[in-house]
Formats: sequence, structure tokens, C-alpha cells
Amino acid sequence: MNQYTLTPLFDRQDLNAECIELLNQEWPRSHTSRQHSQGKSCRRSPPMSFLFIKNDTDKLIGHARLCLIPNRPNSCWIESVIVAKDYRGIGLGKLLMASLEDAAKHFGFKEAYLCTKNKVTFYEKCGYKKCDPILHSTTAVSMFPATLIVQSPTHSDPDFPVIKET
Repeated sequence: MNQYTLTPLFDRQDLNAECIELLNQEWPRSHTSRQHSQGKSCRRSPPMSFLFIKNDTDKLIGHARLCLIPNRPNSCWIESVIVAKDYRGIGLGKLLMASLEDAAKHFGFKEAYLCTKNKVTFYEKCGYKKCDPILHSTTAVSMFPATLIVQSPTHSDPDFPVIKET
């Protein structure tokens, strides 16, 4: 049995307060503002939040959000990826991302994008590569747009094609 489960926030709304606290540790916002944004992604299909839970303790240890990209029906946007500080450095971020990639494939996405400034090395280790900026939520993202490369040495699936820099 797996030690960790990625589950939609919709199915574990009892953990929403803990989720808000976890997200606010990395990206502080008012509780009300965070509650509002969590409410918009408390769904069973994108845009949606996922919780990463340690099964034996039922403890929330991570979060990620999967969103739609306008005019790119085969693509998704990954954001708000976080692992609790006590659980970092032991490979759980990579496991969270692999689980999220599986969820993206389940929804029929063929490619995924994200943006980061300070976690470039982590995402490169997960198989992501820099790409040209894309239009997301009416703004061009250019800090570190990255295209998901699922065919990495640890996670390979021919139905989810490799995207190469041009």
C-alpha cells in the first residue's frame, strides 16, 4: 500500500484549514483571501486543488493546484506546489509532482506548464525544462515558464509526449 495519497480538496474539506495554514507559510495572504481562492478550486475537475496526505497518520503534508489554460485544451497549469517543511528533502516533492502528473493525464492533458523563481533546480530534477512564456490568466508568464517533460528517467509514459525547447 502507498504511504502517501494525492486526493482532491473536494474530498477532504475537513483539511482545508490546515491547507490554508500550509499555503500561508510559503505565500502569506489573509485567511479570508486564501479561503476564497481555495473555495474556487474545491472541485473534482480543474481548476482544482489536491492535498498530499500521509496515509498512516492522515496528516496533510503537501498541496498542488491543477488549472486550465485558456486556448490550450490539451495543456494544464500547475501552481501552489508545496511540501510541509518537516517533510522536505526526502523525495516527497518529486512524488507529489509524479502523482500530479498522473492526475493531469487522467484529465486528458498532454502537456503542463508552471512558473517558478526559486525552485528551478527542483523542477529540472523532475524533468521540466524552460520554455517560451505562455499566456495564462490574461498575463504573460515569463519568470521561469517550464514545460513538463514526463519522459524523464523516473517517470516515462509514451502517451504524454516530451516537449522540447525550440
